[in-house]
Amino acid sequence: MRVGELGERWVVNYILERLKRYGETSLPIGDDAAAVEVSGIAVMSVDMSVWTTDAPPGITMRDFGFKSVTSAVSDIAAKGARPTYYLVSLGMMDELEESAFRELWGGIDDAVSAYGGKIIGGDVSKTEEVLVDCAVMGQAKRLVSRSGARVGDVVVVTGTFGAHAAGLRASLMRREGGLYDELRAICFRPKARVLEGPILSEVGLASAMTDSSDGLAVSLYNMARASSVDIEIETLPVHELVEDFAKMEGADVYELVMHGGEEFELVVTLDERRIDVVREALDRVGSEMKVIGRVRSGTGRVYARWRGRLIEVEDRGWSHFG
Repeated sequence: MRVGELGERWVVNYILERLKRYGETSLPIGDDAAAVEVSGIAVMSVDMSVWTTDAPPGITMRDFGFKSVTSAVSDIAAKGARPTYYLVSLGMMDELEESAFRELWGGIDDAVSAYGGKIIGGDVSKTEEVLVDCAVMGQAKRLVSRSGARVGDVVVVTGTFGAHAAGLRASLMRREGGLYDELRAICFRPKARVLEGPILSEVGLASAMTDSSDGLAVSLYNMARASSVDIEIETLPVHELVEDFAKMEGADVYELVMHGGEEFELVVTLDERRIDVVREALDRVGSEMKVIGRVRSGTGRVYARWRGRLIEVEDRGWSHFG
């Protein structure tokens, strides 16, 4: 059957039945509003994923649901918070198949299970296409903003870049098999750094932190401008599959790494003298960091060394408009 035939009440009851596994909150699940008791610093973010603009060709409804939650979670992880509560609103068309709706919710549920916390409410509405609006609240012991980068700090990242952009291109070109399948899998189900963000915050050594969902270049510019410094990238953090993709498709490695986006990695500045302490802390959760550059005095510009030259990085990445 289709969602339009099942009706709003069926959809709501389907979701409410699955929220029972999260346990009780201060108000019963399904009440007019959600209520929880919080302590410490509450950190909140919201992210909307719309099918026509955020779903690459070939992505499953389940992966779309997972990715939608990841987008919201990544922002609070970048402030040093762990996700605790979610409000998830869905927009769907009458003609959406029941199986597709179940898969969409399954992906949302997969993400919450992976990241921690519980869904405590939301909304459903009829729309012209599928959309997921996820609001997440986390709790932090110490916050890290974009604006604390200090001259002399090193710039580190929690992973490599370019594979998501390459995976998107593979999807758009309808490439299949081998390398292309690996890249699409990375693109379709990215992971937020929910373990690393709080650790980097709690050890008290991160001076500034942001996530890289809009692209590495945009993240670096956001940090440089907020901190009134310049950033110089000495080594591009290139994903191991990107060079091979670039050779096969004639793509630009620098473009994929700097301006691709949706890695959901953390971009962090910290005191170089404490790198070993940070490495040890991340090692305890099976994670690594890569030193890619340094903070210089300046007025909010970003530079990168690429193929023997120091170039000024363009401030561009993913944008919904323009």
